[in-house]
Amino acid sequence: MARNEHSPRRGVRPAVLLLLAVGIALSVRLWGLGDRSLWYDEGATTLLADALASPLDALDWGRTNDPPLLTWLAVLPNRVLGPWLGLDRATRAHDALVHVIPLLFSTAAVALAFACFRRVLGPGAAFGGALLCALSPFQIMYAHEIRPYASMLLIALAAWYCLDRALEGNRPGWWAAYALAGALGMYNHFFAAWVLLTLALTGGWAVLFRWHLLPGWFLANAAAGLLSLPMLLMAARAGRLIASITNVYTIHPDAKQFLITFKTFLAGFTDRREVYWPLLAVSLALFLAGLWSLRRDPRRAGMAFLLVVFPVAGNLLFWQFPRVPYYEHRQFLFAGAVYCGVVALGIAALPRRPLRAVVWAVLLALMGVTVADEHAQRIHPLDTHLMGVRYKPDNRAAARRIADGFQPGDRVLHASHFTLLPLRHYLQGRNIPQQCIYGDPAELEGFLGSFPNPNAWEFYGAMPVPVDEALAGARRVWYVESWWEHTRRPPHVLALRERVLKSGHLLTYAPFDGGLLLLVERAPG
Repeated sequence: MARNEHSPRRGVRPAVLLLLAVGIALSVRLWGLGDRSLWYDEGATTLLADALASPLDALDWGRTNDPPLLTWLAVLPNRVLGPWLGLDRATRAHDALVHVIPLLFSTAAVALAFACFRRVLGPGAAFGGALLCALSPFQIMYAHEIRPYASMLLIALAAWYCLDRALEGNRPGWWAAYALAGALGMYNHFFAAWVLLTLALTGGWAVLFRWHLLPGWFLANAAAGLLSLPMLLMAARAGRLIASITNVYTIHPDAKQFLITFKTFLAGFTDRREVYWPLLAVSLALFLAGLWSLRRDPRRAGMAFLLVVFPVAGNLLFWQFPRVPYYEHRQFLFAGAVYCGVVALGIAALPRRPLRAVVWAVLLALMGVTVADEHAQRIHPLDTHLMGVRYKPDNRAAARRIADGFQPGDRVLHASHFTLLPLRHYLQGRNIPQQCIYGDPAELEGFLGSFPNPNAWEFYGAMPVPVDEALAGARRVWYVESWWEHTRRPPHVLALRERVLKSGHLLTYAPFDGGLLLLVERAPG
């Protein structure tokens, strides 16, 4: 494909710039590796990996509604490397080991982004775009989560790279590689359906300028669809499950969400308005400047525009209609990466080097604040800015305290499955009974209404039981409390705490980051 003439590093070998970008990405991702404990979603991944007797178990609808790829990969740290190294699960070292997988995916994605930007947007976007990807708190956050998001980005970039090579040379091998990469994404996460659609439209736009590419483009996308068919059927089943939710906890995105999503690409989820709005304004102006610099090549300009804008705008429109919306920022990791490349292209297109230096200084200074906020989990208090992101409590600290003080006859009760799943991971193999509790039957109805798959809840041992039943026969009770909204507890959770406290004598009151741990000695009789 044609190359952009703007290059910010004339005379420097691309390999050196690539290594520099990857080194920066690896450095910021290694910062704090293992500090943050596993949270609810990660607990679901690791528990399923623990339970696999066969790889096909990852496709068991009674256990999961996720594609299988990451579950298979999670077996490696949990059941192979961790035991081989003799690591206790409730330690920082084991969490670091688990998070190495997404960290490597995210770092490799920066390298692949460099290659994609260099090919599609030109040398002027390669290093700068990769640098922005490396430093984006949005990207860094999912580099520390054993969920299929960093891998989704890597696979999407691989599919984009193969698509560009196929559009350039029209070789069957690259069309086949594009189809395989696109289909692989569906075995990683259902969000990849939007990636597939976006890449198909992007390739279709390029075909309008080169009609001889039409057969290869059509056959490759048809092959990707056929290879993805098992996961598309599974996604349809997941869609029906979501549609049956009666306790709706998500929100419909409004027009402002378009700007909030673009803000997230470089600012992450910080609550600092004085940082994220200026960062959005500067980056949007540079994004438009980058597109403008491609005005003489409408094919490439249209492709860059589609890759970034279509998935966001398409999801905003699509999720207006279902009763249960599922608009989440993390599905736009690929769009956010391409946004970084176009922003860097906009900087490279600025007329004078001093101006480019000033713009880079402003961007990096603002992003430095957001990276520090991501590390400290300083997140926005409003759901409209989070859209599925949660504060991650220090479940490992609670598990460690329980493991060290547990005695025969003790029982661990959770106010919510939000802490139950990760603590099952941390306390695995210790024969420590754990249950999720409720006080009123309406709470159980709300629980099942939020995700009506009782078979999955039974598999995870997360089906709530009445608090009085859970307390019966326990000598001492460890009560673990946290909630989805980290800044507040709903009244029914406070009522559960009160009932546990009234059941005996308080021995330990131990707040931990994002939660509370109580140890209550039960009253005789």
